[in-house]
Amino acid sequence: MSAEAFRANAEDGEVPVDCHDLVLRMAFVYLDEGLWDGNGVFDVVDQLHARGWSFGQADLKFNRNQKSTLDVFYLAQIAAGIYRSSDQLEGDLPLADDFESFYVQHHPLLKHDAWRQYYSPALLAQATSARFYRLPDLQDLPDSSDPLGLPRQKGTGHFTKLPRWAHNAVRTRRRQPTLTVAAMTQLAHSTLERTISHLREGHPGVQSYSETQASFWLKYMKMDSPDRLSSRSEPWNPNNFGIAVAEGGLDTWAWEAHYSRERWQRSMDAPPLEPDLDGTRQSEVHCRK
Repeated sequence: MSAEAFRANAEDGEVPVDCHDLVLRMAFVYLDEGLWDGNGVFDVVDQLHARGWSFGQADLKFNRNQKSTLDVFYLAQIAAGIYRSSDQLEGDLPLADDFESFYVQHHPLLKHDAWRQYYSPALLAQATSARFYRLPDLQDLPDSSDPLGLPRQKGTGHFTKLPRWAHNAVRTRRRQPTLTVAAMTQLAHSTLERTISHLREGHPGVQSYSETQASFWLKYMKMDSPDRLSSRSEPWNPNNFGIAVAEGGLDTWAWEAHYSRERWQRSMDAPPLEPDLDGTRQSEVHCRK
């Protein structure tokens, strides 16, 4: 059945979209348009939910609310597969009719239990996860850059978790005029330590981190900046970190200009280490504004 026929039959109710693979195919069809017409993944989620379709089935029915984490997760996985299939968007893009071959090629990204590699059931069960999109708590989403078609080797130190934590900590401090830099830094460190320790109790595979890595990201995000942000000049936006990364405004590999990979990894079992590089390495990230 062609993608056009499948969509028409599904939307008319002739084909019940009642399992993971069919929801995935419907999302793939909608996303084929959504990636290029400016709507993006959230409007695709709206399209799915408008007809009662969701990846939150069976024991995940708690996650069926608007713009839920699980739905956006699988749409992001589809987008990552498209990026890989098309040679980083330089080659031929998979078409809506290519779903079956696309699914086979990227099955580890798209299978019904793929979320278990990224999310703990406890996080998905939270009301916040059902209402808003939340990034994974077990490991970062798969990268699709270097080497092409494979997850980039992340090394040690949480590819996005530490930068995201530091970004949010700094934005919080700038709205707390009564807190000193030292007090906010200590609070941020203790919160991160408790969070990672709690995750590792149930999921030993969750990476630990070092004080060197955490301190680097707080400095990179300008924890010691004297500037204060007002709610009027820059409203709080929980998605701001992801938007800044997507636009090239933040480089989640910025540490590579200051630390060799060996020193960055060695910091896991050492007191705080100073950089061993001069910081002049050019970033591969460029702001797209």
